[in-house]
Amino acid sequence: MDFLPLCNYLQLEKHPELPQIGIKRLAYHFPTCIENQLGNVLGEHYGRLAVASAARIPYTMTCGEGEGCYKTHHRIVSYGSSTPKLSVLALLEVDMKDPLTPIRDVSGKPYSIEDVCPGLYAPSWYNPIGIDLVSDVIRQDMWKIAEADEHENDPFEPDDAVIHLRLGDALRSYSGLHERDGLIPHQAYSNLIEQASLRMGPIQTISIVTMPFDVDAVRPGDIPVIERSKKIAHDLVNHLQEKFPAASVTIHNHREETSSRAYSRLIRAKKVSICGPATFCTFPVLANRDGIGYILNGKGYTLNPWASRAALKYENIEVFGAPTLGNKYIEDLSDHDLFVWLQHQNPNIGYISIRDSPLIRYVK
Repeated sequence: MDFLPLCNYLQLEKHPELPQIGIKRLAYHFPTCIENQLGNVLGEHYGRLAVASAARIPYTMTCGEGEGCYKTHHRIVSYGSSTPKLSVLALLEVDMKDPLTPIRDVSGKPYSIEDVCPGLYAPSWYNPIGIDLVSDVIRQDMWKIAEADEHENDPFEPDDAVIHLRLGDALRSYSGLHERDGLIPHQAYSNLIEQASLRMGPIQTISIVTMPFDVDAVRPGDIPVIERSKKIAHDLVNHLQEKFPAASVTIHNHREETSSRAYSRLIRAKKVSICGPATFCTFPVLANRDGIGYILNGKGYTLNPWASRAALKYENIEVFGAPTLGNKYIEDLSDHDLFVWLQHQNPNIGYISIRDSPLIRYVK
């Protein structure tokens, strides 16, 4: 399906031969259940679910064993390891008997395939409309992941505040051009935690979920920026400890910290969970069960722009604005300049993607 203009294909008036063929189901298969670029992959999955619902046909999603691992039920075992790990994708496999209940707008009118598909291709993580239409399903799926992690892995005590900090590929450009927004100022996180404390009570524990700092536990493209990633994470810890001296601040990025556990930490955060410029964290923060979920409301194409529409449906989910640094600009900055920005950039100026000088931006 990757190379087919799926939406155009399903708009029958453009293909009068299709009613005779009869489209019975939309099935989408991921070659592996390994969670590389998980946020993007989930965007593809839920975009196609929205299309299937609008087309009034059932939907199937499966994932394969992939290279270097095999699947047992909803777990993945990597070759050379004897420890099965929960796979988010395998947990979310679905084979619907009937179509999803038709998606409806605020007036109760069902969305048509033309409403969901303004272009040729199925909506995905970079579209402002599409995935938001199945946000109720997303929340139910995320809760299922949290429950599976809680029941099948070692138990943990949820923290009051949980931050997803995207590092690794957020700090470098693969093409030599700006590809995505990478970082937000430290104070953006502390401001949101402070806001949450006024509504939810004192914050006693703060955790940061991020990439591992072990060379043999990260993607090859992340290896050159491991040391810089580590410095940024620990600098954020220092900032949060200074702002919340009575709180315990912890980084959770052990190589055994699975995606399902990171999702569970964000979903089960007692008082607040925060998602910055990343696709990975949007889904679990949208499903925060007990606290407030904050999602960056940016315009860059890696920021899940659909999430700002989805957040309107839920009282405990909010969007926030903050300046971001582009990944190519981060790559060109010295450590000194980068940390000056992280520590001193005013986050209250709202969203702006900073891709060139001047580094520090002010309210216009």
